[in-house]
Amino acid sequence: MRALVLAAGLGTRLQPLTLARAKAAAPVDGEPLVRRTIRWLVGHGLEDLVVNLHHRPDTITAVVGDGSDLGARVRYSWECPVLGSAGGPRHALPLLLDPSSRQRGSGPAASADRTCVLVNGDTLTNVDLPAMIAQHRQTGAQITMALIPNPRPDKYGGVLLD
Repeated sequence: MRALVLAAGLGTRLQPLTLARAKAAAPVDGEPLVRRTIRWLVGHGLEDLVVNLHHRPDTITAVVGDGSDLGARVRYSWECPVLGSAGGPRHALPLLLDPSSRQRGSGPAASADRTCVLVNGDTLTNVDLPAMIAQHRQTGAQITMALIPNPRPDKYGGVLLD
């Protein structure tokens, strides 16, 4: 399995902090958010990662590098111009589907697994990722999303549920 870490946003709500760095490069308790996200993914067995970039990409590549110090293989998908909500993942698709990026020790069955996790590089979460992936596979869903209640959908948008 692979993961795409979304880190291309402009971080306008965090200005002026994001004038000097990408939002995902902002430190929380001394560690950039994107590193925390990568460490969390690696802790759940996802080691083949793609990070999409746009705003201040140098501030993310400088703190992540190739990801080896975090136990990951990190590659980058550059958005120029920024491609929007679905554009970034679509642009990164060739890297996510690249058969040469199979994880160590995985066999033919694993290479057929096209499950991909998309996670925001600027979000702290404690979602039970293994349970979410298991539910996704059990139901045969095309897409599974982890959502939280949004007390201000008028300001931040949201997802309508039936």
